[in-house]
Order: sequence, then structure tokens, then C-alpha cells
Amino acid sequence: MSTVALLILLLGVIVYGGIRRLLFARVFHITPPKRTVQKLVALWFAQLGGGILLALVMVTLTLLLPLLMGEYVMVPGSGPDEIAVAARLMHFYSPMSPAGFLGYVTYFAFGEELLFRGILMLLLALILGGLAKALVGAQVVRSQFFLIMLWLNAIAISALAFSLLHTDNPNIGSLALTNIFMVGVVLGFLVLFTRGITLAVAAHIGWNVLLELVNLPVSGFNFPTTGHPFSIALVQDGMLTGGEFGPEASICLTVVLLIIIAACLYTLPRVLRANVAAVPDTTPGRPG
Repeated sequence: MSTVALLILLLGVIVYGGIRRLLFARVFHITPPKRTVQKLVALWFAQLGGGILLALVMVTLTLLLPLLMGEYVMVPGSGPDEIAVAARLMHFYSPMSPAGFLGYVTYFAFGEELLFRGILMLLLALILGGLAKALVGAQVVRSQFFLIMLWLNAIAISALAFSLLHTDNPNIGSLALTNIFMVGVVLGFLVLFTRGITLAVAAHIGWNVLLELVNLPVSGFNFPTTGHPFSIALVQDGMLTGGEFGPEASICLTVVLLIIIAACLYTLPRVLRANVAAVPDTTPGRPG
């Protein structure tokens, strides 16, 4: 990883931190609870674990039906010829070690979450929320309906941008793009509910790593990674498996994502109710 890439990532973290503070502290008047360093570290690890667990559940539910239907077959390891072909297709000079792949996918997953959820989504909410307060008044952010519309628009626009990033991926199709959009929606809800990107980053990394662990395509790419304990090989190309693009083009994932999004939508009003309660009431005649 180059020094320039690391500097860009660091700059992104600084921009994200500034946007996050302005949005939640200045627009919504949400003061984060005071926590000790030990509690912050524990929370960070809990969110990492929660994201990986969510990814594990999603991968398991997505692959279960195709495995039971015989559209996937499990084979030991992965052949050297297969790894060599993948390396050539990915323009890599040599196979990737598991540690190398983990570093590669962590950098890009963190960068994507930082850009699309940490910066774009929160910036949209900051701009729309700030404009509404300036035009309508501070009381607008006490409206649960306004907050729901604000966040749904910010989440949807950032998810759309996230899906458009993948339009040039190999073997991409309409179902794959739809699923990637819905993945972006789910990740956006995770950022909103936790007011941070740790959980979303962990879920993103966990999904990619778990697919690669069983040698399945990740967003259409077959990585030349060594050390697979076993491979899940495609037997039949269809909507259950996602074909050459991989499970992200599977109708099974579509169903899983719809269930998660429905649960997030059900939870959203409760989360925003707490946000409304945190905003000082400046209505004339009432104590602020």
C-alpha cells in the first residue's frame, strides 16, 4: 500500500470526523455519552464482532438453499491451476496469501464505507438538515417525519452511488446491481443506528472475507488467494447462485436483504424518537 493511498485514507478519516461532529452535535444536538477508554475499546470490539456476525448470517442464509438444491458442491482446497488463472485475470503477478488478501480487502472496504457512508451519506444529511433548520427553523429537527425523510433520502442516494461504482465489475447484471444497492441501504442503516462506520466496515469486510474463504467470487472477481480450507464450486448457473458474478447476484441474497431492510425500517422510528428527544424545545412559551 503506497504512502499516497494511506494519506488519502487519513484525509478521508479527518473529513468524516468533522462532518460527523457537525451533523450530530450541531444539527441534531446529540451529545455522545462520556465513556472511558476501556469502554470505547470494548464498544469498538463489540461492533467489529457484530459486523462479522451479521456477515456470517447473511452468507450462510444466502448459500444454504443453493447448497441444499445441489447448485453448489463443496470440494477440498483449490487447485494451483485455478489460482494461476485467477492471478492472470486479476493482473496479479503471483497468488495472494490470506494475509495479503485481508489487507487488500480491508483497505478497499474501509475506503468505500468511509466515502459512501461516512462522508457522502452524512454530508447529505448535514446539508439537508442544515438547510431545513435555516429555512424552517430549529424545530424542524424535532419532527420525526422530517428526520425519517431526511435519512431515507441520504441512505438511498449514497447506496445508489455505491451501486454505480460496481457497474464495470465482471459479469454484472441488473439483479447484482439491485442487491448491491440494497447492501448499501443496509450499511447506511448500520451507520445511522450506531452513529459511526465501525459496524458497517466490519460487516463489509466480513462478507468479502467469508466469500473468499470458500473460494466464491466477490462482486464478480475471483481472487488468486491460496490456503482455502475448501471451495464451494458452481454446478449450475442460475438466480439461486448468482452465476459467475457470485452470491451478490443471488435471489437468495435479495430475500435476506429485504428482511433486514424491513427490520431496519421497523426500528428507524424508535431510533429517531431518541434523536428528537435530544433536541432542545425552543417553541415560544416553553422552556428551552
